[in-house]
Amino acid sequence: MLHAQLVAPQLKTITMRDGLSSDHVQCMALDQRGYLWIGTSDGLNRYDGKHVKVYRAGGIGSIPSDLVLCMTSAEDGLIHLGTSAPYLTILDPLADTLVNIPLPVPDFSKHGEQRANRIHIDRKKRIWVAHGARCLSRFDPITRSFTTVEIAPPMPTPRSREVIIGIHEDEQGILWLATFKGMVRFDPERMSIEPVDLHAPSGEPGDGYSFQIRGAVDDDSCLVIGTWSEGIFRMRKRDGEVRLLWPSPDHKPTFVDHMVQDMLRVDGIAYVATIDQGLLRMDLLTGVVEHFDRTLSEEGCRSSKPLLPGAARLMHQGDALYIGSYSVGLAVWSGRNNAVSAIQLPAHDPKEETDEVFAVHRDPGSRNLFAHSHHRGVLVYDSTGTNLLRQLHRPDPARRYYQHLRLDADRLLLGSAPHAWIGTIGTGAMERPRFFMEGTPCGGMTWWARGDGKNGLWCFTGTNGIHHVDTINGRCIAIADTLPDLARSLGTWPWDIFTDRTGRQWFLSATSPPVMLHRDGRTERVTGPELLAPFEVSDMAQAPDGRLWFAVKHTGLAMLEADATDVRSIKDMSAQLTSRNVTDIVAMQDGSLWLTLPNALQRFDPATGRCRVITVVDGLPSGPLNFSTSHAPLMPPLVVGTWEGFFTVRDEALAPVPPPTVQIPRMLAHDSLIATLLDRSTGRDIALTHDLNRITFFLRSTNLIDHQRDEFAYRLIGTDTTWINAGNEDRITFNNLPPGDHRFEARARTAQGPWGAVTTAGFTILPPFWATWWFRGVMVLAMMVSAWLAFRALLRVRLREQRIQLERERALLEERIRIAHDLHDDLGSSLALIAMEGELARMDGGSNARDALKRVSEGAREVTDNMRRIVWALGSGQETLGDLAAYIRSSAAELMERAELELDATVRIATPELKLTADQRRHLLLITKELLLNVVKHAGAHSTTLRMAQQNGHLALIVSDDGRGFDTAARMGAGTGTTSVQQRVRALGGTLDIRSTQGEGTTVEVTVPLNAQEV
Repeated sequence: MLHAQLVAPQLKTITMRDGLSSDHVQCMALDQRGYLWIGTSDGLNRYDGKHVKVYRAGGIGSIPSDLVLCMTSAEDGLIHLGTSAPYLTILDPLADTLVNIPLPVPDFSKHGEQRANRIHIDRKKRIWVAHGARCLSRFDPITRSFTTVEIAPPMPTPRSREVIIGIHEDEQGILWLATFKGMVRFDPERMSIEPVDLHAPSGEPGDGYSFQIRGAVDDDSCLVIGTWSEGIFRMRKRDGEVRLLWPSPDHKPTFVDHMVQDMLRVDGIAYVATIDQGLLRMDLLTGVVEHFDRTLSEEGCRSSKPLLPGAARLMHQGDALYIGSYSVGLAVWSGRNNAVSAIQLPAHDPKEETDEVFAVHRDPGSRNLFAHSHHRGVLVYDSTGTNLLRQLHRPDPARRYYQHLRLDADRLLLGSAPHAWIGTIGTGAMERPRFFMEGTPCGGMTWWARGDGKNGLWCFTGTNGIHHVDTINGRCIAIADTLPDLARSLGTWPWDIFTDRTGRQWFLSATSPPVMLHRDGRTERVTGPELLAPFEVSDMAQAPDGRLWFAVKHTGLAMLEADATDVRSIKDMSAQLTSRNVTDIVAMQDGSLWLTLPNALQRFDPATGRCRVITVVDGLPSGPLNFSTSHAPLMPPLVVGTWEGFFTVRDEALAPVPPPTVQIPRMLAHDSLIATLLDRSTGRDIALTHDLNRITFFLRSTNLIDHQRDEFAYRLIGTDTTWINAGNEDRITFNNLPPGDHRFEARARTAQGPWGAVTTAGFTILPPFWATWWFRGVMVLAMMVSAWLAFRALLRVRLREQRIQLERERALLEERIRIAHDLHDDLGSSLALIAMEGELARMDGGSNARDALKRVSEGAREVTDNMRRIVWALGSGQETLGDLAAYIRSSAAELMERAELELDATVRIATPELKLTADQRRHLLLITKELLLNVVKHAGAHSTTLRMAQQNGHLALIVSDDGRGFDTAARMGAGTGTTSVQQRVRALGGTLDIRSTQGEGTTVEVTVPLNAQEV
């Protein structure tokens, strides 16, 4: 049969029967490939899932000693190990090389035996080596140098035993160093050393303990420590106080009782490796200790048969727990149910190490299994894989078979060296194909062959390249002769040729993107999405729905919709994968896809977007995993070829991990501990005062193997209407919770599996005194009083609004009266004057009539200007400062043009959207008109300057001329129109400044406040 790893039960062992150099296991580590490295008392071993390779001392480039004491793997893939020789050995498992670095020997350590007892890599990736006597060194991998500190024994110790036998790191990054007796606290940041005073509480026995600590796990503020023959203790970190957890204080152990060698924490469980009791597990919440496979009792602990006697070292990785023993080798335990079944190939040449199965598939009709072996051709098994029906093989030990092609219902074409064969499935007979003629390029070695969808074959013959064979007339033509550009682009080693349902043929190359051959003979390079560049497609598959799927070498997955004609529409689907490092792909008839990863399989369901990775833990071998060469969708279950046989992956392998349950170990209120073990409480609610309204729950999963794959969901009844997915966050906090009854619920699941049972914790937040009935009555009365006061305030507001409305109506009436007055004064007098001048012109003739008509014309123009001014001032659509400035500027320009005077007008308005009242517009317009008319009528000027500027909430209006000027003291207001200007300025609350000098002109500056609001 195949090696046990293919059909692994939940517990499998690796012993000397499997090739292990010794059953005395000291340490172990996993490399990046998933290979297991095992250090024993008689050499270093590498287990790849099938074979054990042993490394021993002797010669250059070998381990310095066969006794391997400690080992750990680093993030860069290197493995650091220590032996009984005075060296730190660094192993590169990928290159299979190592280097030995001498350990430092300070003066205080010269009396001790120099060897590495423990190697630890802390959270900050620093490498610590405990070696020799009293030595703890930090190793710098760049300079390959050591920084050494002296660790003195905290308790009286024989000189030959002054060694560090354990390094344990807690959640805060502190290193706890276990010596032969006692413990030392070491801060790696400050390089400070502090002996720990291990002592039992007053009144409890503890003076006789030697505290030879062999294992420890962190448990929040405590360490749980395992000792040699003295049991397990819980040690408080701050002062070293210890309490015995196991065995009971009245138990009298013998020399061979309770010898703890190592401890490992997985979630809330501490696994304990002991010499006499085998593998134990301890619930850190309760302190209960059990045999790994059965209940441990004080009465039956000596008589019960321990699992893995002599258990010494523990390691946890993924779904697996690795247990090293001093007597029965190494065991791997997985909590997953194995759903992989192995099928063995028949015996073959014992000189051959392996006989790899290149491809395996299930026949759609008979459901028989066809396995393509490297040395033995194609072997046909029944549907269960238990019976070998026939073998398509010609006895020739020198022959190698590479791939096969189904020609029809009863014939297979086997690519082979030195030439191809055709095998008959029914009889197992082999014959030379008549269409591979002797002496032609197709008559030699055939690596693979593919149908072209018509009556021909594409075959690859190594150095001769790709050829096309017409199976009817036997013609063999090199692709270099018919499609030279395609042949050059494919390079020297094309991977495959794929024919889709539309008849397009895809040529896959190992060094470039694929080339598509259309049915009309055109070729097209397919570049694919930019994120998958250079788009080197290693395999293709077509799903039952017609979509094409591309496995892009080590980069990801791409998809082309069914019957798509534009190959530029290929989509990148890699984001939905668990890993992009894909190589081969097959499509199943249920629509799912299987992809190969290094030492793993990945199932992808396009319908749901879910991925599932099957690894060594699920029973896969470490080594090559080969799919079927058929490009048609396969019947489930999946069959995969490997080293010397093949295996099936049943549906059970896709089943989710049984859902874990949730524990609530702690509940905090404002960072104060309120309760523990809520999931084990009697269901009574916890009462809290109103100020303790920030509640924190700590969650813990019961998954024993890989809690990092677990995720939590929670809800607070009354606050959350749906479940909230917290991911792997195990600390849930609620802020400002209101008084009342609350119920917190939590659940967990593993790897997107089903949710487990709901764990509930109830609590009540009591209301404050102001939430009592009498306080609420007072509050209701206060609210009524407040409502009455608010009503009065609202009534006053309404009255004020009515008063404002009346004032507006009165202002409107005054405005109407003013308009009537303006019409009477301005327009009435002007029209009367026009009438008089017109009558004079009718009665008189000659030049007097012409002068009268001229005055009539000027009067009419003035009437028009006044009317336009009045209408503009009343316009509702021109209320802004910008509108006023524009109107004044245009009116001034028109007036100066009629008077044949030059005008220099400048307007600087910061907020043109500022609204003005009707009085402001009217007064400013009339002020400007009066000042400009004074210039026209009285100044005798040649030019006029108009300036308008907005600054500091005021409007400045400046009119200046270069006329004759006047004596401001003697003629103020006498015929200059300044009296009306002064009145209007005062009405606006502004100031008027007149500056004039005879013969030098006049300047008038008006400044008024702008108290209107912006739009």
